[in-house]
Amino acid sequence: MRNKNYKGRCEKRNLSKCQGVCRTFDAIQYAYADILQNSENIKEFRCNIPLD
Repeated sequence: MRNKNYKGRCEKRNLSKCQGVCRTFDAIQYAYADILQNSENIKEFRCNIPLD
């Protein structure tokens, strides 16, 4: 996950397997979101959730 106060650009996309809007901050996240979206084994994923 990126810093909470990230000041760079992000791309917002609506993906059917992601709840809400998927925000990606670099090319690696963008490509991995595509992989998760196209995988038949993945039912749902979440983006940028803080881990405790």
